[in-house]
Amino acid sequence: MLWCIGPRDRRLDRATSRSASPPGGRERRSARREIGRFGDYIGQSFLVIGGVVALAMAMAELDYFWIANVIYLGFVLSRSWGSTAKDRRLPTRVQTW
Repeated sequence: MLWCIGPRDRRLDRATSRSASPPGGRERRSARREIGRFGDYIGQSFLVIGGVVALAMAMAELDYFWIANVIYLGFVLSRSWGSTAKDRRLPTRVQTW
């Protein structure tokens, strides 16, 4: 399952984001941190939705096969949508607090 989802290591993420970004400053790092949080929030929401649906299916005593598929789908959507949100988000669109 992990092979299909596409595991990523935080160290690899940091290394690629540092090498891909020009040397800016604190503002640039802050914007990238906000983009990362935004993508994580999107991904975690899909994971929670998948868990709640799987819980409801277990309470309805549906077949284990379908419950496992919903959990797997939650992980896949979490990973793909979270990464897509990080990739599509531009640093100019980050909210400033």
